[in-house]
Order: sequence, then C-alpha cells, then structure tokens
Amino acid sequence: MSLAPVAAGAGQPVGAPTTPAPSPPDSTPAVAATPSPAASGPQSALARMVAEAATRQDGLASLLANLPVAVATSALADTVRTIAAQLLAAQAPLDGRATAADLRAAAQNSGLFLEANLAATGQPDPAAPQGPASDLKALLLQLIASLGDVAPAHGQAPRAPPPTAGGALAGQPPAEATLAPGLSPEAMAQALSRQAQAALARVQLSQAASLSADARWAFEAPVATPQGAGVAQFEISRDDRGAGAAAASPTWRARFSIDAPPSGPVHAELSLSGGRLRLTLTAEDEGARQALQAGRDELTGELAAGHDADVAVRFVTGAPPRAALAAGRVVDRRT
Repeated sequence: MSLAPVAAGAGQPVGAPTTPAPSPPDSTPAVAATPSPAASGPQSALARMVAEAATRQDGLASLLANLPVAVATSALADTVRTIAAQLLAAQAPLDGRATAADLRAAAQNSGLFLEANLAATGQPDPAAPQGPASDLKALLLQLIASLGDVAPAHGQAPRAPPPTAGGALAGQPPAEATLAPGLSPEAMAQALSRQAQAALARVQLSQAASLSADARWAFEAPVATPQGAGVAQFEISRDDRGAGAAAASPTWRARFSIDAPPSGPVHAELSLSGGRLRLTLTAEDEGARQALQAGRDELTGELAAGHDADVAVRFVTGAPPRAALAAGRVVDRRT
C-alpha cells in the first residue's frame, strides 16, 4: 500500500526525554507551518507543495545505487557526472571512524536548512552549477536541472513511507542499481531525473515534518556501508516545557534508524536531560543485538566521557513500537 500525508507534515510535538547536548544547527528550516483551511499566500503554497511531494516522494537509496553507473559512463554530460560524484561523496561513514562532527555535518547538509543558510549567506540559486556543493537538496536540484525537463514519476510501485512529524523511523538499505551501462543517454537521464525528483520531494516532506510548536529537526542522510549506499533517518527534538531548573536544562531526544546488511534494521533512541543520558538500541535481528551488546562497556564509557552524565544503555531485540497515526493523516492514494 502506498501511503501519503493528507496535510502538510506538521504534527503534534513529541515529548522529549533527557541533558544538555550539542544543539543541532542554529538554522530553522525555511518552510512554513501547516496552514489552516482558510490560509493563503505562502502557507497555501506550502500545502500545495506538500500534497504534490507526497504523491511522488521516494527514498534516496535507489538513486544512490544508480549514480556510480552515471559517473562511469561517458554518455552523460560532464556536469551530470560531476554532480553525481558529489552526491556519492556526501555519504557519511558508517563505521568506527564516525564522530559527532560527522553527525552534525550530516544534519547541516541534509537539505533541511538549505534555504535558511542561503538567505543568511546571500549565496546564489541552489540549482545553479555554482550553488552549494555539499548540501543534499542543492545537489538534487542541480542534478535535476542538469538532466533537463523530465516529467516527475507518479508510479504505483511500493515506496518508502513518507516522513511525518513524530512518526516511526526506518532506514533504507542499499539498493540494487537498475541502470545498465549500455542504456541510451536519454533513457538514463530520464530514470535519474525521476529518481532525483522523488528524492527531492522526500527532502521537502522532511522540511515540513520539522515544523512544530517545539524545536524539531527531521532529516535523512546517505551513509556508506560495505554493501553500498544506504540512508539513515533521524529526528532530533527539544522539549523546553517545565519550570525552574528544568527550564534551564531542556530535554533533548534523538532518534535514528539504519538498515545495513548483514545487521538489518537497528533503531536508536537517546534522551538527554540534566545529568542523565539514556540510550535504547533496538535491533530487529537477535545476532545484531548480541553484537551491539558486546560493546556495552566501551559505548557507555564513551558516552559518559563525552557528556559527563549518568549513562544507562539498554539493548532490545525486535521492532520498536509504532504509534498509530491520527485519523486522516495518511491515505492510500491508489484507492
């Protein structure tokens, strides 16, 4: 079943558990809140954008799987191949070398803050060849522009569930390339453009999902795995509700999900508040949970050293509970 949000991706704020962590980028996504039925102007335009994006969004993994084919062929323009290489280079490492700085860079370059950053720095049109060379949304816009006009895809094939505020997270595993090296340049450009437009629509929905009364940042980032490029999905939220000391020390929650073979889907939920840090790692494969748990002492020590906090880590096997969406949030557009 293909699901798509009915309204722009704002939802009710998610409660956040627990301490002072490095805050996400100081920018705010340059999209407006969900409009009321009587809204007009920018809010109405946002509602139309979200409705359109919901019908054509899809995950980034399929495009990432085809980009090496595009880079390797001389049938495509040099501009296309250069942008494809930049998109591949944007993958964050998914190994022991990954750092907090890598995560911050992934958030900053996820496309979530593109318009706000451009407005603050006075940079050129992100779709222009001289636009930002590391921002995911900017690179997708540049790729689409360099490939020429191609009608966006509105297919009925199963797609990744659209990002929604506070919704369940699901990483995308590496996909198989669908472009054959001998494919005609026209057919290759059309396939790449449609996949890029679907990925761009998903970034737009992530921006809409980042709008709420409380601070919230929802984004996805390509990650390099031994089996190919996958996509990790993140949500970072802050809860400033409370009084007294609690107000001076907001509660932070970070959630993310990855799906990297052979471990399979792994989900993390981290809460930080005051001097307490709580982490739950949920692996859908029992072997993956055991492998993660074997590193408990090292992980706990690194978290405690990095945040000077009371740290507790829990390991769980299975899929995390998925809260039911409110009635009317999604519909099957094929029925």
